Amino acid sequence: MGDEVLKNLTLKLTIATLCLSVFVFAGNNAKYKQYDDLFNAINEKRYGLTVEEIDKTQNPFAIIDKKQDSNDSQASDEPTYKLKAIMNGSVNINGKWYKLNENIGEFKVKKINDTSVIIGNSGNSLELKLYEGNKNVIITTK
Repeated sequence: MGDEVLKNLTLKLTIATLCLSVFVFAGNNAKYKQYDDLFNAINEKRYGLTVEEIDKTQNPFAIIDKKQDSNDSQASDEPTYKLKAIMNGSVNINGKWYKLNENIGEFKVKKINDTSVIIGNSGNSLELKLYEGNKNVIITTK
């Protein structure tokens, strides 16, 4: 008889738990309705612009003309020298290799340092420094 009472009590507790769960989840249905409405609105077919409409739109990016001042145009007439590499007593300037005392345009290679080179003529002297790109690359020679 004790088993019968225990089974009956377990069955009643299970039914009560199920009813309580249904009641709790049914009360939260209002929260989910707003999400259902959002998902249904997203599901509606949307139409974008036609090619003709896109062609009629203005460019959203500003276009800046690079007009040079008179000072800039004078500076651009002078050649620019960029030191690319130094190796075994030679320097690579603007993609060409030069050794000590060789001419580069109106200048001459006067001194080669570890990370720079000095070029000059009778009136001017320029120091070109090596641009450090990727510092993780180390090249050694034997």
